[in-house]
Amino acid sequence: MRRVRMKIRSSIRLAELMRRNPTGVAYSVRTLAETVGCGRSTIGALRSGEPGVRVDRELAEQIAAALGVGVEELFREVAYEVGAVS
Repeated sequence: MRRVRMKIRSSIRLAELMRRNPTGVAYSVRTLAETVGCGRSTIGALRSGEPGVRVDRELAEQIAAALGVGVEELFREVAYEVGAVS
């Protein structure tokens, strides 16, 4: 089975948008996490560019919307195969 998750394109761009974005709202890690309904560690990992961090498309869309940009500006799809459960 093929599964798709979203990976951040640029942690630098995310950090810039958290400070200054089209919505006019500046976000800390905490406030962005609360706004989109995820853990602070998830936003922190995305912002710091930790390798291997992936989120589902719904969360990627919520983050992008909160920052006033399209999801494709911040994230790219990463597909991978999931083994069958026996």
